[in-house]
Amino acid sequence: MTDKKILGAKGENLAAKFLEQKGYKIIDRNYQAKNFGEIDIIAEQEGQIIFIEVKTKTQYQFGLPEEALTKVKKNKLNRAINFYLNQRHYPIDFTGWRLELVAIDLFPNQLPKIYHYDDLS
Repeated sequence: MTDKKILGAKGENLAAKFLEQKGYKIIDRNYQAKNFGEIDIIAEQEGQIIFIEVKTKTQYQFGLPEEALTKVKKNKLNRAINFYLNQRHYPIDFTGWRLELVAIDLFPNQLPKIYHYDDLS
């Protein structure tokens, strides 16, 4: 496993624990949407399906974690979300979902800092 994948997995584990503490029920992790990429975490809260992108950084040399959710990445995620909903036979006009971001700073010798951006749909 590469350092990037190890960092990503560590961030996703922290994010999942954080979300569970906020009352989210984790449904799936690392969901592979054929040809559209991966959805890091899929959860449910109060009857809504929540698709969560997790971005983890150990330094700001290349920008803040939340800046990594670019318009291109968001469009790719929306295609992956539609694939997921289609595979689960949700109606085409289903609106009971939202996209969220959990950004994590994992700087050496510091406690992790977790930032939660909800409803980016």
